[in-house]
Amino acid sequence: MPKTWTLPEAQKLLGLEGLRFLATVAVLLWHYQHFAFAGGPRINLTRSELPFYQALFPFYEAGEYGVWFFWCISG
Repeated sequence: MPKTWTLPEAQKLLGLEGLRFLATVAVLLWHYQHFAFAGGPRINLTRSELPFYQALFPFYEAGEYGVWFFWCISG
């Protein structure tokens, strides 16, 4: 009778997975301000007029650093 091999269960640190998720969301929201109005004529974008700016301003203002953070913790 052949033996069935099972792979060892991967050890994930949920805190790091959560931080990676936040870094990804930061990058997506930061890109939103650049591509949201691409279909129309060029406009002068005011960041404070973006949707939910009061709640999401850290992502709109410094979301590009989410890429650095993501790669640092992903290794």
